[in-house]
This record gives sequence, C-alpha cells and structure tokens, in this order.
Amino acid sequence: MEYKIIEKNEQGTLIEIVINNKPYRTFVVSSDAEFNSAVESFYNTVANPKDFTQINLQKELEEQANKQSALTKLSALGLTEAEIKALIG
Repeated sequence: MEYKIIEKNEQGTLIEIVINNKPYRTFVVSSDAEFNSAVESFYNTVANPKDFTQINLQKELEEQANKQSALTKLSALGLTEAEIKALIG
C-alpha cells in the first residue's frame, strides 16, 4: 500500500492513496506511531466496505476500553505517566 503526502501541518496530514485505480484523499490525524495504522484503516474501509461492520467497530471499541482500563490500573499502582507510556506506549 503506497500513499503520497500532499500536505502536513500541525493538525494532521493530507494524503492521497490510490485504491482500485481511483485516487482518494483523506486527512489523517494521529500520532506518528499510529499514522500507518490510520492509513491502513482508511484503505481497508474503502477497499472492503463490507468488512467494516458493526462487529469490527465493537471490537475496536473493546480494545480501546481494555487499554484505558490498563492505564487506570497502572495509575492506581502509582506509576507515573512516563512509566506507563514506556510500558504500553
């Protein structure tokens, strides 16, 4: 999967990606570490719209809730934000 960065500013990055021989542009707002994952998610949503179902959305929400739960538990143990970030990113 290849994409071209059109513009980057402090809010995010405008990219162009060709899917099924058709160019698409989207504005990606994410951390550098999650950028490729966000682009891949956009690609998969356009290329396989039937795969982007309520089940997939529910799974993603559950994963986010689990991560938030882990953050809360580590904070309760007295870890600093820097230590938590070092552990789980």
